[in-house]
Amino acid sequence: SYSIKETKTRKRAIPKTAMDSIKAAQFEPGSPRWHTRNIFLFSFYNRGMNFADMAKLRMSDIESDRLYYRRSKTGKPLSVKLTDATREILSTYIAGKSGDDLVFPILKRDTPELQMKDLYNGRKTFNNYLNKIAKKLEIKSHLTSYVARHSWATIAKDLNIPISVISEGLGHEDIKTTQIYLDEFDTSVIDDANKLITG
Repeated sequence: SYSIKETKTRKRAIPKTAMDSIKAAQFEPGSPRWHTRNIFLFSFYNRGMNFADMAKLRMSDIESDRLYYRRSKTGKPLSVKLTDATREILSTYIAGKSGDDLVFPILKRDTPELQMKDLYNGRKTFNNYLNKIAKKLEIKSHLTSYVARHSWATIAKDLNIPISVISEGLGHEDIKTTQIYLDEFDTSVIDDANKLITG
């Protein structure tokens, strides 16, 4: 007997210039900031791969030149082609590992209950270090594990990639879900469009 007013989801994307700053940043190998940067970029390079899916990624999910995994949230199977940037990050984590070994050092315990705690604590620590990185790089946005995913979608949109392709890349079942990821167009884009339309 009542209706719930829908409001716009807060946008979480950062501009490409900020992403380029994170790519260029150098941190002490093996340090928390170094791991955080690697995992954040791994998410971005792999179409905004979710933090939980990265935590659960196993060596057996890497076959020849692709990643194969199921989204934890929806169960949808995804396949992502490895890029040189992805391979470079992986090379620091997969040495000496095989088969059922986890790729990233996020889940440290065996039982599902303890792994849920590891995931929760891992994401919290990850977000904390992300914001230390943001402060160091003078990035004004609040960074979380979702920012890489939203940024991948928004940068794709800015490059005029069709929303249907972006939606498929994110593993969404519905294009409407994708639309809430996409930042509003910069006013200059609208101004240029108006100039073109009105001649």
